[in-house]
Amino acid sequence: YYEQCLQLEREIGFRYAEAHTLQVYGETLLALNVLDQAADTFRQALALRRELEQATMHLLPPQLGLVHVAYLQQEMALAQTQLLALLPALMTHQLDGLGDPFGLYWRCYGLLVAYQDPRAPQILALAYQLLQEQADKIPDADSRQSFLQNVPEHRELVRAMAKLI
Repeated sequence: YYEQCLQLEREIGFRYAEAHTLQVYGETLLALNVLDQAADTFRQALALRRELEQATMHLLPPQLGLVHVAYLQQEMALAQTQLLALLPALMTHQLDGLGDPFGLYWRCYGLLVAYQDPRAPQILALAYQLLQEQADKIPDADSRQSFLQNVPEHRELVRAMAKLI
């Protein structure tokens, strides 16, 4: 379905949607452990987002996807170098407007932990703070609890922070 979606987006010239579809497709391929194709798809998403002159926050998902692929392919030095280059943007940019900003923070935290980087707690604390700020906007207590516990990345951020404190 991704290929059909991309074909249609290309036919009608809907390049912003194409960039988003490439990103989601890359995430799906990564989850399926189809690493070479995931990396290629992330590269396409990144190139298109750059061509469209999208904001830094929109460049981070494919960049972090490439870092994760490199890590899984045992290209440790490359993954670590690329991850460290992304940290300043992750620490200073609000990721509102992205479909899953907390998934990005969770992935970044996991990679920092894997590299025993001392900044891992800092990125976790930031992600947790932003998650709580988002949750606080939900007026209904049951819905707020669902937001924190039923989304896997949200749940893991809460658990990791509880272990840290």
